[in-house]
Amino acid sequence: VLKESYKTILGLKAADPDLDPIQWTFTNMPNFVSVTNLGDSVVLEIKPGLNDAGSYAVVIGTSDGKGGVDSKVLNIT
Repeated sequence: VLKESYKTILGLKAADPDLDPIQWTFTNMPNFVSVTNLGDSVVLEIKPGLNDAGSYAVVIGTSDGKGGVDSKVLNIT
């Protein structure tokens, strides 16, 4: 559970067995989350405001561009 007006940093990393570059996608990302793409990793800066209360199910997808895909759901509350 996140506190409103406080910043939380979350790092995510993906690996491809063939060392292909990772492509990231984000679905249902709320506007109070910013993403810094570092290639095989991303950094999410999450800072909800006073009007952002609720639950958000963000689908995070990765692809190597050659058929290798994965996705996970990040629940932000």
